[in-house]
Amino acid sequence: MKTEQLNYLSHQHIEVRLWHEEITFVQVELPLLEKMFDLLDRQALTPEAQKQFDALKSHIAHFYRLIPRLSGDIEEYDQTVVQSWQNKQAVPAGLRRDHRYIRQEMDDFHADYTRMKRELRAFVALHESFFV
Repeated sequence: MKTEQLNYLSHQHIEVRLWHEEITFVQVELPLLEKMFDLLDRQALTPEAQKQFDALKSHIAHFYRLIPRLSGDIEEYDQTVVQSWQNKQAVPAGLRRDHRYIRQEMDDFHADYTRMKRELRAFVALHESFFV
């Protein structure tokens, strides 16, 4: 196997480790965000604020559902990368396509999560007096 292919596979494996770390961080942070919402007196909110609250709670639930699927895709991809590297096999057909797909999924995940946290911080700032 050519050195450039081994380097390619090594770089892919490192990127996978970074993706796992990002997902792990979100898995730790989501329950904290959810707990913060549990401290909110939802009944005291205006109907519009309650809609925002419900939308944010829905986004949190979305990430709880998304993480297992995304983690599974990443793990499956990583197994192929590691196996190819260990066996000194040529880069499997479709691996680059899979990498582009997962990278796009992770970019979307990161952007969506960042947006949700920004919206959550803005909501908390506007309604901080409703927290008990």
